[in-house]
Amino acid sequence: MTSRKDVEGQPRSRCASPGCSSEGAKKLVRGPPNSVPREDRVDSSGTGILRLNASALSDPHALLLDLYSDPIPTPFRALIDSGSSHCFIDSEFAKVHHLPTTAVTPIRLQLFDGTSNQLINLFTSLPVHFPSGEVLNIDFYVTPLDKSVSAVLGYSWLSAYNPLIDWKKRSVQFRSAPPTRPVSDPTVPPPAPAVRTPVTPEPPTLTSPTPTSAPRISLVNAAAFARACKLSGSASYTLNLTASDLATARSSSLSDSPPDLTGVPEEYHEFADVFSKTKADILPEHRPYDLKIDLEEGATPPLGPIYSLSKLELDTLREYIDENLRSGFIRPSNSPCGAPVLFVKKKDGSLRLCVDYRGLNKITRKDRYPLPLVSDLLDAPRKARIYTKIDLRHAYNLVRIAPGDEWKTAFRTRYGSFEWLVMPFGLSNAPAAFQRFVNDIFADMLDVCVIVYLDDILIYSDNPEQHRKHVKEVLRRLRKHRLYARADKCEFHTDSVEYLGYILSPSGLTMAELKVKAILDWPEPRKVRDIQSFLGFANFYRRFIPNYSEIVLPLTRLTRKSVPWQQLL
Repeated sequence: MTSRKDVEGQPRSRCASPGCSSEGAKKLVRGPPNSVPREDRVDSSGTGILRLNASALSDPHALLLDLYSDPIPTPFRALIDSGSSHCFIDSEFAKVHHLPTTAVTPIRLQLFDGTSNQLINLFTSLPVHFPSGEVLNIDFYVTPLDKSVSAVLGYSWLSAYNPLIDWKKRSVQFRSAPPTRPVSDPTVPPPAPAVRTPVTPEPPTLTSPTPTSAPRISLVNAAAFARACKLSGSASYTLNLTASDLATARSSSLSDSPPDLTGVPEEYHEFADVFSKTKADILPEHRPYDLKIDLEEGATPPLGPIYSLSKLELDTLREYIDENLRSGFIRPSNSPCGAPVLFVKKKDGSLRLCVDYRGLNKITRKDRYPLPLVSDLLDAPRKARIYTKIDLRHAYNLVRIAPGDEWKTAFRTRYGSFEWLVMPFGLSNAPAAFQRFVNDIFADMLDVCVIVYLDDILIYSDNPEQHRKHVKEVLRRLRKHRLYARADKCEFHTDSVEYLGYILSPSGLTMAELKVKAILDWPEPRKVRDIQSFLGFANFYRRFIPNYSEIVLPLTRLTRKSVPWQQLL
């Protein structure tokens, strides 16, 4: 690899590694060495040289990443190499995928051994999706590369983003929100149009240009901008950009209409962002509570079938995939495993997509973090006089999958394989992971003024003044940890509330009306399994029925193998 001085155009340090030979350097760049015409020279306005370190491919410790980009349907392999001065992409790869390229002032390409056998006069800009979830716009110079890689991320990218590289896990993470575009090396002229045609200025009009008429902005430093301003008839524009948090930057690109706060008391409108649907649809950052999927030793997730689906199901599937791709919750996958998808009908007749993770769950080491017992939860608020219930939005999707475990969540569809970046429904350890998360957030408030069961939060107090303080503190913590609530499903300042199938009020605990109706309307049992199902449901409410065991004794006898069913009908 080259030294920092080599990148800046100063004398290079010598490398004693056998992989740094002239032959090794020439291996990466395809094409005849004498293919550059004599008249092709670096433009006099720039004296910079691009350097490409070909020998890095022969290094067994070279860091290769599988990346994604919206214009490219499949993952492509990129080499991270500080010995290369800039970012490069294979010309054949760009041609096959019809990547848009822009002509730039010809720049000399120098190999690691000092030889220079061609000029580069094209570049392209791509939105690149990294395994850690970040999406960065990267400028690539277009040149022939060895077939083993499609792109090289060089020193200009490393110095601009300063990523954390884990060589053991072969992964890349970012320290903070990265800039939107790397800073150019001052010794290399920035990508700028090779030919500029002066245009006669037209009188200003009141009509705004359409998106399709907007010119490509390719001037990225002061020197190139100053040169462009001197051209006759050119129009100049400046824009001041400030650094922003990654999640904030993504949310600002979405049209976030103000949330509907109809049912939210005005005193809590300062927390309007906590009820934002748009913010809840943004890929969350990695946290210590990321879901880790630890497999049994030697086990591999299975490759499931692709089930036949109806037209309605296919339409629902496509909508589901498109929505989650836009949110960044899923990404295309080349995982060797994949769970099948199927659909179940909701009460309103619409379809719910389910990923069948039974094969993965079977070989997953279980997280034994306990879920609270409902009967114990309801003891604390029984003497309270005022309640507020908060229902979290996309609760599981607010927790990320641990880096490196995303491939295990892959699911297969007719439209390709995809993997989750956030925690989906159906994973065996998802409830425990989320309960741990919310318990830690409200640890000092649990059983004092708050109870939490997964995504259902109940706040209870003895008087209204105290209750307002409790609610504001809960909303403050939700904002801090970027958890979001559904305003239409929340209830504020009520003297009775339905929670987990029960009605809580100052007068005591009662059963929810819908649950009672379900028992009264239960169909007559016709087999042992029907009776077992009914008893399992009824047992949940035995605390409300005096002498419950005596009442259900005849039904319990029907479940015995030694008792013929006909004798008790």
